[in-house]
Amino acid sequence: MKYQRFKLLPAHLLHIQPFSGLLAFLFATIFFTKEYNTGTIKLSVAYGTKRTILYYTKAITILVVSLITYLIFVATFFVIEIIQSGYIPTASEVINLLGWALACGTVLLALESISIFLCVVIQNTGIVTGICCLYVFSGASVYLMLWSDMETVSIPLKFFVYGNPMYYWMNFSSCRTMGIIEHLPFYFIGCISLLIVGGLIMIRKEIK
Repeated sequence: MKYQRFKLLPAHLLHIQPFSGLLAFLFATIFFTKEYNTGTIKLSVAYGTKRTILYYTKAITILVVSLITYLIFVATFFVIEIIQSGYIPTASEVINLLGWALACGTVLLALESISIFLCVVIQNTGIVTGICCLYVFSGASVYLMLWSDMETVSIPLKFFVYGNPMYYWMNFSSCRTMGIIEHLPFYFIGCISLLIVGGLIMIRKEIK
């Protein structure tokens, strides 16, 4: 009984994955656009700091802080579950949970990379937040409709599903990784590529 409760830990965490993603891209959007909205970034540029340095410094700070915060949250949830269930996990179970948390954290970083890219292009917190919310929650709806026929759906729909964080979170939290984890590197690299493109756009973008 104790083991069964502990085994359901990833499934329990599924309920907070979309909301942790929501909080993550809200944090990324607000933190990234704050200096642009207030105009204080002009001071840094006026002092000779390169735009690319400002951009990548803020982006890396957002990603690192988000990943650490997420892992701390999962670790706290993990400890609470151990106390409540009374089950002492083995070293292999702890390693498996850590791998699961890192995989979900990687998806979180990819989502934030998209939100940072949108901030560069749009520079409007409300619009970026709305687009990200629609992107995340529509991904869950579309995947639930198509999951049993993923091999036969059109290529655009496959790209949308495989490029959506809910596809990974829903499968990882159900302890399904076969055929899923293979797509994660492409999703992550694609999102990081958007982050790099955002840096190139920032070089030419006018700071108001």
